[in-house]
Amino acid sequence: MGYKTDCYLVKKEYVLNKKKIEEAFNLILSMQDKTTADNKNLISEKAKKDRG
Repeated sequence: MGYKTDCYLVKKEYVLNKKKIEEAFNLILSMQDKTTADNKNLISEKAKKDRG
């Protein structure tokens, strides 16, 4: 295998992995957004109770 072929294969692998990583990252972010929203609701409920 020549240098160019190796580079091509590495790049191909990298692109495939990058896609997988981005999908996983987006999934984590969407889960995080939901959790953050839930936490904000809990925090605001608690704040209301503490104040009132």
